[in-house]
Amino acid sequence: MKNKNEPHLDLLAAKLMNNAPAEIAPPDFTSRVMNKVYSVNDKKSFSYQPAISKPGWIGIFAMMGGIVVWLLLKGDKAPTASGIGESWIYLNKLAAPFTKLRLSDDVARILLLAAAMMGVQIILLYQYLNKKFSR
Repeated sequence: MKNKNEPHLDLLAAKLMNNAPAEIAPPDFTSRVMNKVYSVNDKKSFSYQPAISKPGWIGIFAMMGGIVVWLLLKGDKAPTASGIGESWIYLNKLAAPFTKLRLSDDVARILLLAAAMMGVQIILLYQYLNKKFSR
């Protein structure tokens, strides 16, 4: 301990260590420990399984594509008084909150760069994780 503020603790620790008997491990201690280690290694090792499988991703993209097609084709195809089909009116209602949003060129470039960097990271992480867990 060698703490100058509490020398009595050093003396107490020294007395306890001198009076304590030495502990001896049983003769088969090492073999028992190694048997437990080997039994842990015999269990099935972890294998990588993606959270969403390939059929799951295909289903997600199919649903997204179906929603987009449904939004584009929904409603009458006959032009209204404004000359635009009714389906486009519904799309205009969806885009209405964003019409007043104006981005400067710098912000647009930053968002585009961030999206590109995120795409590259996704590709690199996918390759890294495939290499790591396919061993």
